[in-house]
Amino acid sequence: LTNSAESEKKVERQDIRNLKLLDRSKKNMISSLATIQEAANWESLVREIDAKFIVGDLVGVVESWEGMLHSIKVLSSMPGNQSRENVREKIELKFEEKTSIELNKILSDKILHDYQISEIIFYKDLFRRTKKRR
Repeated sequence: LTNSAESEKKVERQDIRNLKLLDRSKKNMISSLATIQEAANWESLVREIDAKFIVGDLVGVVESWEGMLHSIKVLSSMPGNQSRENVREKIELKFEEKTSIELNKILSDKILHDYQISEIIFYKDLFRRTKKRR
């Protein structure tokens, strides 16, 4: 009976090791899936931002840019991280250029009207959103 009990304990310990191994494998697969999904999300966000710049949707650019920051963080240990950082920098520079152009248009008037002041505040707030998230 003792050999049988010892044998059962060995089987139980092996079963527990197998369950731990399966659990670790499952966690690795879930993590890999999340990384793959985030990589796909990154590509989508880059295309979205390009399209939003074309139509002048700077609010949309900032919203997608914020998603890009999340993607960069998730994908930081993956190959291509420097390339993603370079894309982020280029987008920031383009955003700053576009907002500067818009602000210069507003400020070119000798007298500012209320709606122009509202626009200045709008661009300032957009710009702040990009600076806070870096």
